[in-house]
Amino acid sequence: MRMKNRYEQVQVIGQAEMEGRVEHIREIMGGLNMFLVLDGTWEGYSHWLTGSRVVETVIVFPEGEITAVYARDMGGIPYEDAEYGHIRYVKELKMEDLEGPLRGKKNICIGLVQPEAMTRRMRRMLEECFGKVEFVDCTQKVDVMKAVKSPQELKWIREANRIHEQIFYALPSIIKPGKTIREINCEVRYLGEKLGGGGEKALYYAMQYGKDNGEPLTYALGLSPVPEYRVEQGDRIFMMVEGNGCGGLYTALGRNFILGEPCRQTVEYWEMAVKAQDFAAAMMKPGVRIKDIFDANYQYITGEGYPTNMQNYLHSFGYVFGERPYLHDRSETEILRKGMHYIVHPHVRIDRGENTGKVPYDDYYCVDTYYVTEEGGARANSYPRELVIL
Repeated sequence: MRMKNRYEQVQVIGQAEMEGRVEHIREIMGGLNMFLVLDGTWEGYSHWLTGSRVVETVIVFPEGEITAVYARDMGGIPYEDAEYGHIRYVKELKMEDLEGPLRGKKNICIGLVQPEAMTRRMRRMLEECFGKVEFVDCTQKVDVMKAVKSPQELKWIREANRIHEQIFYALPSIIKPGKTIREINCEVRYLGEKLGGGGEKALYYAMQYGKDNGEPLTYALGLSPVPEYRVEQGDRIFMMVEGNGCGGLYTALGRNFILGEPCRQTVEYWEMAVKAQDFAAAMMKPGVRIKDIFDANYQYITGEGYPTNMQNYLHSFGYVFGERPYLHDRSETEILRKGMHYIVHPHVRIDRGENTGKVPYDDYYCVDTYYVTEEGGARANSYPRELVIL
């Protein structure tokens, strides 16, 4: 039998807390007859509620055990061992799973998470069971609930941050002239997995690379093919890791590594990026809306004479590396709560002018995650926020 990697050991939360999450769902149900989580593999809903990342549908009734239905197409991922006694795990959704204690009842009201994921098959089954069905979108309430991290969750997030720090302290021995970006990315991923992180959705890569000589750097998204660019003296490389640790809980860290002395402009824009991050973090207190942080920081950055952009740089981090509530979404008006864990990386943009084949600008940003506290955002790692000169 294959032993699980540490990031695959997702059932790390105790029984009492897992049962408590179900009770919180039942509290927001109110008078609803049933609660359905649709496409639970997206946004980490199934991981949070059932302890499995490959559960597609979760069925919650006002009382009794809940039902977790594994995804029909799991891409070769093995079924995970069920360990929580209040959850019934099934491999195929059947009519009796939907009926449960509501057998024979008609004209019911169902709460949904991600109603846009409702399939024709699911709707047909519900109508066959209950006739007329009314739906209520409960997604945002669950998003907020999931974003507030418990002491157990924060423990595993701290472990993920420790892994990220170890990776970044090792990067000066990995980023060397003559190596390709592909080789660097592969070595960083290998190190991350040896330290206990990993998975196909974790990102370990050089996001920007090239020379600050008036032209924009090359941008490479983590899931795109990696070019065979060979690193040279004078290059600036922005390394980004959005990974996890035991329990599969995510965090993020990103810094610039420079082979040689940075130019004056690089130092200036980096310092402004750190100031913008501090400005945003200082506002991360319970009761503050993330949209208000974005609006105030936009005024701060542009007021200092720098362009910025509309990047979604404020969003929850945990079961995936892009949880709601976040910017430019209906959830951006939600207020922050104590215990939320957020990525913060406002962008300071430098206009490079027109350049064939590349975007005409570069963005400088410092990537860290923060905990929401009464005093403002508390940085989740201790890695220096400096340009790393190699």
